[in-house]
Amino acid sequence: MPEGNRIFLRKVEPRDKEKLLVWENDPAHWLVSGTRAPYSSETIDIFIRSTQDLFLTGQLRLLACLTSTNEAVGAIDLFAFEPVHLNAGVGILIDKNFQKKGLATESLNQLDVYCRENFSLKNLWCNVLSENVASLKLFSTCGYREVGVKKAWFNNGENWLDEYFYQKEL
Repeated sequence: MPEGNRIFLRKVEPRDKEKLLVWENDPAHWLVSGTRAPYSSETIDIFIRSTQDLFLTGQLRLLACLTSTNEAVGAIDLFAFEPVHLNAGVGILIDKNFQKKGLATESLNQLDVYCRENFSLKNLWCNVLSENVASLKLFSTCGYREVGVKKAWFNNGENWLDEYFYQKEL
């Protein structure tokens, strides 16, 4: 797995269960993940035991871990993998205690290397809500470019938000 100065990426392991329960059951994350109810401990166990193979399931979760302590501080998901067209969607979460330290940037840069070396991907893409200024800046900084916008696409419960489509050619 790729390793940077402060972050390395690895696959999910059983020891990650408690951290995943916290992240997945934080209602602040539900808006963008489409989650409507908390995940049970059993559901997280099943996810951890499930095949983490991009070619079999079309998705893969990697954890961003500190090289200094091995602590998992975030997750990066590949999803909607297209093996013929060699592209996949990207989602990233950095634990709120570790945000604004450049760890997301380092994680996404390592993801590029991992995707090129292991899957020969041509493109990565993401959808970002217009109100998520930090993610818009993150993906722009990491070389993703805005290629489209879905106007009034997403209802956050109070307003209709635009959703930006970003793409990066690897």
